[in-house]
Amino acid sequence: MKKLIALCIAHRWRICPQSEGDSAIFKYDGFAAGAGAGVALFLKNNISLDLGTHYTYTQLENIQKRGYYVKNNGLGFLAGFSLFF
Repeated sequence: MKKLIALCIAHRWRICPQSEGDSAIFKYDGFAAGAGAGVALFLKNNISLDLGTHYTYTQLENIQKRGYYVKNNGLGFLAGFSLFF
């Protein structure tokens, strides 16, 4: 078993319709950051089962109407396999 640690910083850009069937579109631009931790359980020398959690913070600003923000905090869980060559 080995520990996994991940850090990320990103720039996000998003286009959202105001509501279903509406032609108005909101455009957002902003910052995202996250961190995660977990474990890799090696089934063989080159195959692992990965389990962990991840937190993400996002702050997006409306490009057309400056001063309007969308902020999001998220906690996620991950499970997957890794294959090493």
